[in-house]
Amino acid sequence: MRRFTFKIDRATGRYASFFADNVDIKIKGKVVGSFSYGIVRGRDRILFHVKDETQKSGFRNIVLKKEVTTINETKQWLNDNFEAITTKFQLHQIEDKP
Repeated sequence: MRRFTFKIDRATGRYASFFADNVDIKIKGKVVGSFSYGIVRGRDRILFHVKDETQKSGFRNIVLKKEVTTINETKQWLNDNFEAITTKFQLHQIEDKP
C-alpha cells in the first residue's frame, strides 16, 4: 500500500517561537505538499502542488482544510485518504531541499 511520508522542518533562530513548524509531504522522496502546525491549533491548512500547464512554473497550489488536534492526526488522515487525493489531483513533485 502506497502512502505519504513526512519530514518536519522545525522553526529555528531568534524568533522561532513566533513561527510554526513546517511539515513536508512526500511521495517517493519528492515533496508534493506541506502543512504547518504549532501556532494555530485546531485547523491545519494542507497545501498540495498540483500540475497546471497554464502556469509558468508548471504547477499551482491548492489548499485542503482539515480540523485536527495533533500532527499525528493530520498524518493519519492524509495516509487514510492517499488514494482519494492522488486520484483526484495530479500532484507535482518537487526535488527535496538539501
